[in-house]
Amino acid sequence: MTIGDTLTITGAGASVEGGTIESAAAWDVINAIPTFAVVHVKAEDVRIAGLLLVNVPKVGICFADVKTGTVEGCRIAGNYPASGWTGSETGHFGIAYNPHGVDAGRLVITDNHIKSYLQGMFMEAYGGPDPAYGIVMSSNIFDGCHNHGIYSSFDLNAVAGNSFTRCSMHVALTGRGHVVTGNTR
Repeated sequence: MTIGDTLTITGAGASVEGGTIESAAAWDVINAIPTFAVVHVKAEDVRIAGLLLVNVPKVGICFADVKTGTVEGCRIAGNYPASGWTGSETGHFGIAYNPHGVDAGRLVITDNHIKSYLQGMFMEAYGGPDPAYGIVMSSNIFDGCHNHGIYSSFDLNAVAGNSFTRCSMHVALTGRGHVVTGNTR
């Protein structure tokens, strides 16, 4: 089976609302730059809402080379089997953000249910400096994230009101200026 993008969004200001995408249950956790996703966002100000993703093979939703966007009210189920995780793989993400620039802008991740991943929300600037702006992550449910619920190497993240269940590490943030408040486990 070839694993690749299912839906690529290249139009600025586009919106994807509702629907279900179910992938074959074949996981790819190679530690490499995420080059494909079920939903691959390559445009500014894209809004994804109410989408259900099931059996995600690598990345559910990836924002690549963009500064802004919104993911709200989505259910993203990786279904990565806990028995398959050796402790060294990290490349299976519910949502990934790779902005490639020091002026990242704003990404809002709110009211989502992200389940059965190695990393629920992952933010890293592959091949470039980490951005000076952060991400807002609020009111999300992270369930069964074998490594991190949320991981970020960016400054100025706002992590508020999220719930973490069966996650090895709830939040891992490097950098400075974070606001982390009202999260539960």
